[in-house]
Amino acid sequence: MEVIIGIIFTTMFGLSLVNLMQVRISVLGKMALSYLLGLGLQTLIMFYLAVLHIKLTALNVTIAVLIPTLLIILLNVLFKKKFLSNVNLNFKKLNFVEKLMIVIFFGLAAYVLAAGIYWPVVGWDSIALYDFRAKVFSITGYMDDAIRRGYFFGYPLMTSMAHTWIYILGGHYPKFLYSLMYISFGLLFYEFSQKWANRTIAMVFTIISMTAYPIFAQAAYDYTNVPYTIYFFISSAALFYWTTTNEKKWLIVSALMMGIATWIRSTDPFWIVNIIVIVWWSIKNKSISPILIYILFFLPIQQSWNLFITKMSPSVSSQSLLAGGFSVLVSKLDLNRLAQTSSFVIQVLFSMLIPYSILLLISLTMAKKKILDTFYFLLILFGNISLLFVGAYIFSYIWEGWGLIGESLGRMGSVFIPLFTFAAAINLNEKVIYKK
Repeated sequence: MEVIIGIIFTTMFGLSLVNLMQVRISVLGKMALSYLLGLGLQTLIMFYLAVLHIKLTALNVTIAVLIPTLLIILLNVLFKKKFLSNVNLNFKKLNFVEKLMIVIFFGLAAYVLAAGIYWPVVGWDSIALYDFRAKVFSITGYMDDAIRRGYFFGYPLMTSMAHTWIYILGGHYPKFLYSLMYISFGLLFYEFSQKWANRTIAMVFTIISMTAYPIFAQAAYDYTNVPYTIYFFISSAALFYWTTTNEKKWLIVSALMMGIATWIRSTDPFWIVNIIVIVWWSIKNKSISPILIYILFFLPIQQSWNLFITKMSPSVSSQSLLAGGFSVLVSKLDLNRLAQTSSFVIQVLFSMLIPYSILLLISLTMAKKKILDTFYFLLILFGNISLLFVGAYIFSYIWEGWGLIGESLGRMGSVFIPLFTFAAAINLNEKVIYKK
């Protein structure tokens, strides 16, 4: 019971923030976004407590999260923000395909949630790292034994702190947290898709993304790849929605979700593309405010872990890795090496991404002139693909055994599946969202 109350508490923290921004989505979409935002930001607060040597107990964490929650609720009241507004789910008169998609969605959700609740942590990386740290945190109440003595500085603490929250509440199996992330992903994929595509297309492509093997197979798994993929995708979709509506709330959502994504996996450089897209948009529209807003909400999250590990172990900070990568790119440009690493990336990812690439190609062929409506999302997609090839080239100089990372590269490549499927869905659109 304490665990259930704890998850509701975390979600309400996120809901207070989502409602303050007046994000216009359905109740289910709002709850999904609230859970993801609440969990991500709460784990960051827990990290701050640990840095300040405040013991990680259920009471201390509750107080630390309750204070900003109450302040945000007060702002909601002062600005007369209505909770759970825009509740229309638009599920009237479903056709057969739509009913089938809903049945499949509930089947997937039930299976993944049951697996997350029933099975203990079994993944080796989690047993040796993510969950190990959480158990040390929950037993000792502090980070010292697992962090300050130099244990895996290269991996941020989001999932470890999430596990810690469950343990200090008296729970034993934290894997259901990932199940809830997966369900939230499905709800939000549909929410964003149906803003451009008709309801049937949005539902079908939501199920295509949810049943993609690299995502579904790890939906209740205690690794960081799928959580990163989920936060990264929502950030990218929110950013695209902002480019079509110029509603600053979506720019803030994008910044927060990308910040949390880097709090999950700090070494993945895909956040760079969003910055480039915002700069491009700002130059085109002669406005610097989007850059400032994005940095204001993204940078404090992204830098929290970086500043900590820079102090504790400077060689593994993402800034040092980024600087090293840029140095390699400038000083060691070798076209033969680039061709070799690019061939390796294609070999590893081809079989996984080819079905979704074909879907996108078909949708682009059918879209014709409507492609311009989705230009910025296509820029996000192909910008990240280009970054992956550049990153593989740089990594080949950093580590001599780069040819042995096929499995890790494959898991990283799963981040592109929702990008491909979403791009395909919105290019089969019957709706066009115009700037206000």
